[in-house]
Amino acid sequence: MSSTIRPTTSSGLSTVTPRTRTQSDLQVSIAATKASTQSTQTSRPAPADGFMQAPRKGGPNLEGGEVRSLATTAGELTKRYTDMAQQLVDKFAQKGPDDCATSVVCMLQHLLPGGTRNTDAAFVKRILGDIDTGRGITAGMLGRMLGQAGMRVAGVRKNIDVDMLDKNLAAGRPVIAQVDAGLIQPNGKPQDRPHFVTIIGKDPKGNYLVLNPDKNAKDRYYSVSAEQLKQAEQAVTGGGGGLIAVERYTGSMDLDKLARWNSYRSMALGNRKGGGSRDKIFIEP
Repeated sequence: MSSTIRPTTSSGLSTVTPRTRTQSDLQVSIAATKASTQSTQTSRPAPADGFMQAPRKGGPNLEGGEVRSLATTAGELTKRYTDMAQQLVDKFAQKGPDDCATSVVCMLQHLLPGGTRNTDAAFVKRILGDIDTGRGITAGMLGRMLGQAGMRVAGVRKNIDVDMLDKNLAAGRPVIAQVDAGLIQPNGKPQDRPHFVTIIGKDPKGNYLVLNPDKNAKDRYYSVSAEQLKQAEQAVTGGGGGLIAVERYTGSMDLDKLARWNSYRSMALGNRKGGGSRDKIFIEP
């Protein structure tokens, strides 16, 4: 058996003559780099709502409470929402005139699978952070709260876009609507007060099922027509109002970053006087 003996230097270390790279070598290296890059890139299809989807690699770690398994179809989700609706609007009726957003987030936390059932005072304190609810909650603030609860703003419209609303409901996503607090009620009259409600589906007649957290409302779970929904949205003072579609977030962002991401999107519902419920002036902390 033969062996190759490498020349040594005076220090006793063997020397290696560097190999000269040929043009062929460079072409092979470039081709390998391109193939590696293409195989590791994650393609993100442009979503219909116009916002880039966040990467979906794992879920946020929501502390406390019982974690539920995810439903597999939109039909299962819709049935879940309607089964739980009356119980939730009774349990989470807002405690004060400016607590509708907090009530909506607590209801959604129970409605959407994969979250925690723990929606006690500690949960509310965590999702609010430094937000003072004493003068109401704007759409941007609501987006922050949803993020801290592990929910993603999946789409936003500045008006009642029935097509967008129907597509999200068909996909099993509840949709928050910012509307006039009076006109959203059956046979209601304008109250000149922006208010958040949640739409969870449609009844057999094609009307929209509404969860209304208003503790003073005669009914808190009922259906409204598309026309009534549009009128209630158009009556929001100063041109505010609109829709926010919501889903459970299963991506890799931490909750603080998700909260900021949500806030930028939900701010589309209003950024001027009258565009929110915070003393009718949009203020983003």
